[in-house]
Amino acid sequence: MLPCRAGADQNRRTDIVNIPITGVPESALGLVWRRGEETPALNAFAQYLR
Repeated sequence: MLPCRAGADQNRRTDIVNIPITGVPESALGLVWRRGEETPALNAFAQYLR
């Protein structure tokens, strides 16, 4: 698995090691969900991420 750097930087597990790689495009995270499945908790989380 190739996690994006933002996720790898948050890793606190001692049994998982993240090794940076070079020569690949930058990665990013995005929040997606199915249309019509919004909830107040999801909307609050999306607002927090903005």
